[in-house]
Amino acid sequence: MSTVKTTEKIRGVIQEFDQNFKERFESVRGSLLAMLAGEHVLLLGPPGTAKSLMARRACEVIQDAQFFQYLLTRFTTPEEIFGPMSIKALQEDIFQRKIDGYLPTAHIAFLDEIFKANSSILNCLLTIINERMYHNGKEIVKVPLLSIFGASNELPEENENLEALYDRFLFRYLIEPIHEEANFIDVVIKGAGEFRHSKNLSLQEILEIRESAKKIEIAEEVIEIIKVLRKDFIKNNFVVSDRRWKKIVNILKIGAAALDRKLVDTTLVLLIPHMIWEQPEQKNAIKENAEKLVVSRGINLDELEHRILDLSEFIGEKSSTQLDEPLECYNCNFSSNNINEIIDHAKREKHRFECPYCGTGASGTAFATHIETKHSIRLKENIKVIGKSELRLYIKEYTELKESYKKSIRDVDKERDILKGLLETNFWLIDTERIVSKYDEKIKKLKEIEEHLINIEQKLEESENALEVDNKADN
Repeated sequence: MSTVKTTEKIRGVIQEFDQNFKERFESVRGSLLAMLAGEHVLLLGPPGTAKSLMARRACEVIQDAQFFQYLLTRFTTPEEIFGPMSIKALQEDIFQRKIDGYLPTAHIAFLDEIFKANSSILNCLLTIINERMYHNGKEIVKVPLLSIFGASNELPEENENLEALYDRFLFRYLIEPIHEEANFIDVVIKGAGEFRHSKNLSLQEILEIRESAKKIEIAEEVIEIIKVLRKDFIKNNFVVSDRRWKKIVNILKIGAAALDRKLVDTTLVLLIPHMIWEQPEQKNAIKENAEKLVVSRGINLDELEHRILDLSEFIGEKSSTQLDEPLECYNCNFSSNNINEIIDHAKREKHRFECPYCGTGASGTAFATHIETKHSIRLKENIKVIGKSELRLYIKEYTELKESYKKSIRDVDKERDILKGLLETNFWLIDTERIVSKYDEKIKKLKEIEEHLINIEQKLEESENALEVDNKADN
């Protein structure tokens, strides 16, 4: 299992990157995670945004790692990437390159304008990326490559035969110029050029993390989220290959192992959007959907809300005054014959109605108060329709629903605290407070449920009072 010491090293490396590479928080984390997993990173953006510098500094995280960097053009020759021909070998009729200091001996490589690779380079490059092998004449060399950082100003165009190369970059990040003025000044004045890491990882520690990842289990909630995401993609004709999904799952395990966790929890799902999108415009929608699924996978309030609304509607039908003509809302298309529904709508939406009994116009709670005080006798005309035995059943169901509501409050609070704790200790993620704030939707729904329960309680009290009046009249 990954030791706490290694986990703290990685945390320290990320902190140093954050201090020196402004507004590169997500791409920094993805780059480090890619190196740990042996995957590749595509940095998409204009020149002058510190892409190559970030790759070089990432390489320096690994002790004794070799770095290779090159700007590709249509005219780049294999000698420039894989090394010059060995004259000595040629004298012996052996086709072999001198690969020391070139891509086949690098741990980390930065290839700028990656999609300008020509066919003579592309085939060898794919073999290195896929199999970590380089065919050097008759000799097959096992390359030590951890990650290739590919950079480009734009995505490859169709029919350029670069789909296979593009697909091999599991992590994809948009790198934009600095937005915040304070960060811009900091970068321009200080820069990250002289930045050196105080914490490093050994190749052995990386191998240990990979071994630990093999033992990591995946939480059922995570499996369910992956199923939902996959179904959504299929529904929208967005193809994610089985191979990519397999790599994504491995990344989640590597991420958990680096955090010294025994389980892939739902917070790690938030890494998936960076490994899914094909076009930049897809990124935000995928990210929003993943965040929504992470927050919604726990306590589901929909069923409780539906049961409460059903009870409220049924009691309303039994106890509400029905108007001869529907009453229309002044502010929207709502209309109803049911006076309780009209009052509920006025309170909830703060919309305006005209009193069906006296013609007085009012909005929101003012309208509800007018009806309930000025015309209370008419409102109670039909309440006695609910019989004693029925009322007892409604009260029992209401009591059970109220207990379920109280339990839901406790469960949502607990769930939120657990998620918040996992997010705060997950150094692979940023902007965790914003994700926790999405629980505001659940809290809002709990408030709406509370209002429905109050409404039901009022109706039941009115029905009980009406029964008492009837009993006294009978006696």
